[in-house]
Amino acid sequence: KPTPPAERKLPAHRVRDVATYLLHAAQGEAVSLRLKHQRVGRYDGKPLAVRVLDPVGKEAARVTVPLPGEAACTFTADRTGTFRIECKPDRHTVQVSVSSHPVCIAGDRGTIHLLGTTGDFHFWVPAEVRQFGLRFKGEGEGERVSAALFDAAGRKRWERADIGTAESFRHERDKASQGEVWRLHLSRPSVGVLEDCHVELRGLPPVLGFSAEGLLRPAPQ
Repeated sequence: KPTPPAERKLPAHRVRDVATYLLHAAQGEAVSLRLKHQRVGRYDGKPLAVRVLDPVGKEAARVTVPLPGEAACTFTADRTGTFRIECKPDRHTVQVSVSSHPVCIAGDRGTIHLLGTTGDFHFWVPAEVRQFGLRFKGEGEGERVSAALFDAAGRKRWERADIGTAESFRHERDKASQGEVWRLHLSRPSVGVLEDCHVELRGLPPVLGFSAEGLLRPAPQ
């Protein structure tokens, strides 16, 4: 039986509505995850169905996570490539709290819906991309978020505090010979509370990584 790599704890975060995680594994590797399902307010809810799909879309694992509660998910990679962890927490939230492999959050709809989440996320800017943008939104006057963006050299390129309604960052860069990893920092607002936060990546792969080293990026064409 394959021995999984040492598990690592992921930074605290909560994904709401629709959640898709991505991880890369080599054929034959054992993968282990722990998922946490958290209640929001007094909304009704039910256990969370989670599916893992292999690189060709075949189901590799399935697990049900109670509300509230946690569950382990383990499987052996049947082939080398990117695996998708799909779930729909709807009004509640999910997070991968522990993983044997680096994972990223993907926004299949272009937007990633977070709840009460702060910290650093990394995203990939492909070499061929000249113009791109990010859009941030809280939930009006009461629910806000503060955001800052840093380029590959660590220079702060944009910052907005207390975002309630939509705020956008647009950037046009010089021709680059290679892709770059940029960093997004989310923090608590000074006005209102940090609850719902929507992050939309425009003109970029809609993927946020918890580290620059673990960030997945599209394969060269």
